[in-house]
Amino acid sequence: PDFYACYLLLSQKPKCANHTYVGSTPNPLRRLRQHNGEIKGGAKKTMRKRPWEMVAVVWGFPNKYAALQFEWGWQRPNLSRHFTTAYPGVYKGSWAEQLLAIKLRVLSDMLHLQQWARWPLNIHFTSEKVASAFNKLPTAPPPHIRVYFGSLVDIISYIPSCGTSHECALCRQVLDTRQTDSYVDCHGKDCEMQAHLLCMADHFLVTEQELDRSRDETAKAELLPVIGDCPLCHMELVWGDLISRIRER
Repeated sequence: PDFYACYLLLSQKPKCANHTYVGSTPNPLRRLRQHNGEIKGGAKKTMRKRPWEMVAVVWGFPNKYAALQFEWGWQRPNLSRHFTTAYPGVYKGSWAEQLLAIKLRVLSDMLHLQQWARWPLNIHFTSEKVASAFNKLPTAPPPHIRVYFGSLVDIISYIPSCGTSHECALCRQVLDTRQTDSYVDCHGKDCEMQAHLLCMADHFLVTEQELDRSRDETAKAELLPVIGDCPLCHMELVWGDLISRIRER
């Protein structure tokens, strides 16, 4: 995909204050739902510290592999040759380096390392507390790096690939909008989500099945979806309404 981001999760579990997790994704909104167990696919190591808040998203990488390199450096500065050269002995891989304060300092340091200093990166903070802590660090980001603040949903407005009319919001594959009966779209205000008809059906059914099984272990899987939420803005959607919009087109 054209868009690929690294993100910082902050645990909201009372006994895990300031515990973090660093990951990467082409879809921050969907990835957060996976980490919180709302849909399948979250990393197993994040299960016991749920719920999570995605407090920072970094994007602007030239490709997916560059983002994965950035993710690895953010996770393990003690093993990155870029860090060991510029900051010898500063990061040792201790448990404390997984906490929020150090993760923000690592991010700040990364923006000034030769490997990443000239990249056109952007940072979006969703937590005032985290944004304030980052801004108080001794070294400000390079002037070309743009820093934003707002809700996670706001990220849709300035990331084209999160809601373009030619990419499925779920499978991230190309949408042929000329085939008007092949995709569904969200009717939420300012939401430009579009997805393949079958992708959205699977998305709805998986959510319904998980809810049904939480209430009744013997619940059977249904063939047709009824209700679900938009994978971008999380607005509740009725399957019949989505089909009606296809007929209108």
